[in-house]
Amino acid sequence: MSRDWIFILMLILGLGFLSARLFTLTVIEGSTFRNLAEGNRIRETKMTAPRGIIYDRNKEALVRNIPSFISQSRGVSFESGQSVKEARESIEREYIL
Repeated sequence: MSRDWIFILMLILGLGFLSARLFTLTVIEGSTFRNLAEGNRIRETKMTAPRGIIYDRNKEALVRNIPSFISQSRGVSFESGQSVKEARESIEREYIL
């Protein structure tokens, strides 16, 4: 019978210790850990993409990285007697959402 009581006593002490530690971490030190978690939530890291030539198994270049730029424009026609300022205003009205 003494082994049973020792086991129950150790079980109660273990659960009491875990409950006390849980209370300490959540209630007493909870705001400290919350602030630490808020600081760790978002990290900004700048990552550059690796660039280079892509080769096939025969060492033939499949793709080369060549910078390219695309520019688009619309032709503008002036009506007779229209000033540059009036034309600019009509273009701006057309492109404003």
